[in-house]
Amino acid sequence: MLTETYFHDHHQEFDAFFDHIEGFNFLRQIKENVFLIEINGEKYVLKVYDEKCDRNRLTFFENLQNHTSDALSISPKVVPTLFGNLNVQIGHDIWELCEYEEGQDFNPEKKRPEQVFYDTGLFLGQVHRVFESYHSENLSTPDSILLHFPDSPAHIFELLSEYYQSRVGQEWQKILEEKISIAESLKEYNDFSTLPQQIVHGDFYPRNLLYDEEMNIKGLIDYAQAGIYYRCYEVIRAAIQTNKYLGFIELKPEYLSHFLEGYSKSVELTKDEAEMMLSLYIFIQASDISFFKTDIVLGDNSALKDYATYRHKSLVSLTQNSLELNNIIQGQKWNKSI
Repeated sequence: MLTETYFHDHHQEFDAFFDHIEGFNFLRQIKENVFLIEINGEKYVLKVYDEKCDRNRLTFFENLQNHTSDALSISPKVVPTLFGNLNVQIGHDIWELCEYEEGQDFNPEKKRPEQVFYDTGLFLGQVHRVFESYHSENLSTPDSILLHFPDSPAHIFELLSEYYQSRVGQEWQKILEEKISIAESLKEYNDFSTLPQQIVHGDFYPRNLLYDEEMNIKGLIDYAQAGIYYRCYEVIRAAIQTNKYLGFIELKPEYLSHFLEGYSKSVELTKDEAEMMLSLYIFIQASDISFFKTDIVLGDNSALKDYATYRHKSLVSLTQNSLELNNIIQGQKWNKSI
């Protein structure tokens, strides 16, 4: 367990990043492995990884973050060591130092929902365009660590059946029954593997965006899930997560339309992506193995249950409104304007 005392005792290790250290302050712990510190009067975010982490993957998303920050003039960037590396091993840990960028809490009263959806879609399109150029220049790119979904609808029924037989309460039994029904409606989609893949962020939610006082996007954080995955999945997922961030369950067609309008300013989706992206999202969510694990279903984690309940309601709503939403997606004019 890393403590304030530990960092004070080891603060000289930061000489890997700085020619001299005149002052060091430990400010607070942000997450389990993320800390806010101050060196020479400047604030930084320190991320600490176990030495067993995949260093190649770590270096990949650090380079991707800096490339994206430079290309879009956004923050924050990873601070290089004096030797040009983006991380350094200290004992049994790997240290990564990032710029600290003060962001405003998202305030939905500052902008109409339509504008929030448009701005978020516009920014995601810009990010994907930059990621695509990075991928073309760097052939060694890992897969995203996003959840992989079952091979086929037959596989999903197999998995759902396993959990359906588990000892679950009535409310969870109903969720399983409805999810099986959703999976049944997707039988015609036997294979999504032909859809285009590229580097995606993997965790593109409003909570990972940095906003200024006017709620304009000025930064992007948490690239740790980045890698090769289905581009259209991140698009529809980001729209749905924006919807959740604004406190809505049902995704209104007009909101999705604004999101896609913004996204299309930078990226042109294929006809297959437009036709299948919503079904791909529903298929992946309906077959999310971790969602059905008995220890989670029967556990006492109220926050997890609350999120699971929200996701269930959202999934049912998407399925019920899929025809109208698909009309919006396929009706979008996918013309690049860069």
